[in-house]
Amino acid sequence: MYRIGLQGDDAQRAALELPLDARRRYYLHVIDGTTSLSTSDAQSVSLGAGDAVTLDQASRLALSDAHRLHALLFDLPA
Repeated sequence: MYRIGLQGDDAQRAALELPLDARRRYYLHVIDGTTSLSTSDAQSVSLGAGDAVTLDQASRLALSDAHRLHALLFDLPA
């Protein structure tokens, strides 16, 4: 499990890109704040507090346009 904290504000939003092992599964849960999620298959979705997403066979996780983001990323067996 990984804790993600990005403190972007109204003037400048924060971003983060992480490599993922495509043989594993991941679960991202947004605790607070907002962000846009992009994965290696070029899908993009906006996430806010309480939202969650499961990532299967993804080799990259990109969070952009983050505003006071607090999230948990779970690394799960396939």
